[in-house]
Amino acid sequence: MRWILLTLAIAGCAGAQCPEPVAARAAPTPPAAEPERRPAPSPNPPSGSIQVHPVRLEAEPMGGGVIMILADEEGRRQLPVVIGEAEAHVIDLRMRGETFERPLTHDLLSTMIERLGARVLFVHVDKLESNVFVGSVVLWDGHDLQTFDSRTSDAVAIGLGHHAPIYVAPAVFERAADPFRGP
Repeated sequence: MRWILLTLAIAGCAGAQCPEPVAARAAPTPPAAEPERRPAPSPNPPSGSIQVHPVRLEAEPMGGGVIMILADEEGRRQLPVVIGEAEAHVIDLRMRGETFERPLTHDLLSTMIERLGARVLFVHVDKLESNVFVGSVVLWDGHDLQTFDSRTSDAVAIGLGHHAPIYVAPAVFERAADPFRGP
């Protein structure tokens, strides 16, 4: 057996696959170091945005869902937003500080955000298009701000789950808010 190996080595492996000499192998490239994570900045919503909080959920009179009432900090104006029943259930749980026995979709998303090391800075109701509220969720990933388009109900549910402030664009508030209607 030794003479076969010696013969192959002398003959340049004679068609057999020769292993690379150890010195000629390239050293594995170490993974690039991730830049140091920075602390999250303070929430900085677009200029003039109005901070709101959900005060209650009401059955929609026409049976088309649930109305989520967002009130301004002074409690003088309210923004009624029609949302689906599933989102209303999550928002109701989060307003009461409770959780479902198994993770719901918003709980799963919140867990993923946390485990990836991100932080929800704030949520924002950006505009009203064709009677549909358009929202966004603003995250800090340790390096940059990341803004994600969202349904307003999902943004509020995520914001509540992370104790993040909720803001509304002034144009949306002026166009769609009602004067305070009581509890």
